[in-house]
Amino acid sequence: MSEENAFKAMIARYTRLDDWLRECVICPPAVPDREHMERSARAYLATYLNGDLEGRAALFAEDAIFEDPVGTPPLQGMAQIMPFWRMADEAGWWCAHDVRTVVVSGRHVMLHFISNMRLPGLEPATMEVFESQTFNAEGKIEHVRVYFDAQGLGRR
Repeated sequence: MSEENAFKAMIARYTRLDDWLRECVICPPAVPDREHMERSARAYLATYLNGDLEGRAALFAEDAIFEDPVGTPPLQGMAQIMPFWRMADEAGWWCAHDVRTVVVSGRHVMLHFISNMRLPGLEPATMEVFESQTFNAEGKIEHVRVYFDAQGLGRR
């Protein structure tokens, strides 16, 4: 079968382009489902409200990669990620995230949120954040990339 005929056969059961794009191109069925990924992404952000490090870690694959922010050396595996989170928690770091947008595409989630942060002894600050999370086949977060512009830091 020629490539052209194979493509025609693949789309023959669809009558609408948006249905074909949604089901076959954008959200192939072999990934964790959208609800699971969005729920996990939001649960991850919520753990910063109460310092739930164990709950946060449970959302991640053991070999996860964590880049916060992108451009700094990535933390590889939970053995490196947990001490980073623990250090911030022990310093009294607290943040609440006001989620603006959640985009799910395949096994990737892109979050846009405003982070309201506090650290004892310093004035509170806010920051606009874009964060990508990639999920593995078991539904665990396997890669986080946090993007923010230092010039976008604001004070409340």
